[in-house]
Amino acid sequence: MRADAARFNADISKCEILDYRDEAALIDEFAAIWTEERKAKGATYEQSVDLMADRNVFGTMLCKTGRVDGMVSGAACTTVRGTGRR
Repeated sequence: MRADAARFNADISKCEILDYRDEAALIDEFAAIWTEERKAKGATYEQSVDLMADRNVFGTMLCKTGRVDGMVSGAACTTVRGTGRR
């Protein structure tokens, strides 16, 4: 993050940078919220914890809980070709 910010001359000195993989307390909190909101669909806490390993889901939960004002996200992979779907 810091290297990219420097490359683009962006000042992120007032930003807090989180590594979603190292935020055990937030993962626990977010998984509990996710499980509660999706219990009618059969969501379990263990499944919810696993979902929090996805940076997009974790980022969405940061937004949902008001910890951040917004999120920019997008595809991180190419389109799969040859699947037979059109």
